[in-house]
Amino acid sequence: MKKDRSSSTGWRWWASIGAVGAGALALGYFFDPEQGRGRRLRLAGHTRHIARTGATRIRRRATYISHTVRMRRSHLKHGFPPKPVEGRVLLDRVESELFTDPKIPHGRLNLEVEGAVVVLRGQLDSEMDIERVEADVRRIPGVEDVRSFLHVTGTPAPNKVAALRASSRAQEYGGWPEEPPPDVDSESARH
Repeated sequence: MKKDRSSSTGWRWWASIGAVGAGALALGYFFDPEQGRGRRLRLAGHTRHIARTGATRIRRRATYISHTVRMRRSHLKHGFPPKPVEGRVLLDRVESELFTDPKIPHGRLNLEVEGAVVVLRGQLDSEMDIERVEADVRRIPGVEDVRSFLHVTGTPAPNKVAALRASSRAQEYGGWPEEPPPDVDSESARH
């Protein structure tokens, strides 16, 4: 099937007329005797800004990529060096990695760090949730151990069970004494 040359030539003719018209409008816009100079200056400033910010973005991206490639190559060659972290750095790492999972309730957990040991406190809905949170925290690099005081909603915290038992035993034997014991220092001061 042959193309008709006259339709191809007609399209080119209309495209060239449109390009000439657009060029004439641009020249009239930028070389207007009253506002043309300001328009040219704004266009030049805007063009310089785009070139400058574009070059900065390209330079930053190239630096990021080269650094990432160099470090990945180093890690593949030598392995990841274990860096011991403690305190606030470890707490930030644990929070940022743990709370990326939307299933973990952020507002119901309290995290503390003692050295490289993470202390978990709070109430969760099930034992499975508690086990999952503990396992997730143990997997985070830099965590040496996890002490968990997590408990299911409606049950006492594991570190409070002994105190609650002692309190209930005291209630069985008549409760706590009515009067506080005498202050030894104040008795000796009167004599």
